[in-house]
Amino acid sequence: MVWLLAIPAILLGLLLLVAAVPFHARATGAVHDGEVSGAVWIGWGWGLLSVNVAAGGAAVRVAGVRVVRLDGRRGGKRSAPAEKERRDAGGERWAGRLRRSVRARRPLLRMAARLARALRLRLRLAGSLGAGDPADTAALVALARLLEAVPGVELPLEFDWLDEVVELEAEGSARIWVAELAAAAAVLLLERENRAALRVVFS
Repeated sequence: MVWLLAIPAILLGLLLLVAAVPFHARATGAVHDGEVSGAVWIGWGWGLLSVNVAAGGAAVRVAGVRVVRLDGRRGGKRSAPAEKERRDAGGERWAGRLRRSVRARRPLLRMAARLARALRLRLRLAGSLGAGDPADTAALVALARLLEAVPGVELPLEFDWLDEVVELEAEGSARIWVAELAAAAAVLLLERENRAALRVVFS
């Protein structure tokens, strides 16, 4: 009976510990000539437990000692027509969400700024972007200008108004304190205007 009571107590203690001790994350990435590359590091307990993820695989370390390694493997290649169809469908969905995001920009910007402060966000995205359609590129420019107002975000971008272009380099970092992030998200979702803005974007 004691063990049955101890198990939920231990689980609750672990959950409280995870919520009380922050995660730290760093990431770099790039898109060049259609090829995506990047790496992510996530640490908990000031590096006591960490995970590195890159194109070559992933590694888990405890107190700096690697305990698990997973090799990255590429899945089967899609045929060119299937890949193009998937990419075009995804582009149409994101173009629609982009335009809706610009329309709901005020509450979205407030939410982004609040969450960025909670995360101690630092993000820099540089390079060239073009949607292949001037109207979609204009929406992209408008959204980028709004995001530049978010604390910790830098977007030294150039825009191509005629062609579809994605040439980017990114680097960022954040401190993820679960308790603070959950509280900030809960407060934001209590506001009807914020919930309406999210429905507009993701509907």
